[in-house]
Amino acid sequence: MVDPAFLLDPSRFPRRLDLDLSDQAVERLQRLSASTGRSVSDLAADLLQQALADMPSDP
Repeated sequence: MVDPAFLLDPSRFPRRLDLDLSDQAVERLQRLSASTGRSVSDLAADLLQQALADMPSDP
């Protein structure tokens, strides 16, 4: 019998999102990445999450 505490819930996994960004946005992310040592993907994900958190809730 499998212990439910060790079962993985796929609905809680991170999801992939592909974005089309302008050259200027990519360049800015690359400069930020170089100065912080963080990956462009991590920076983009954090910026998107922060922007969504700052938005008003749905009515």
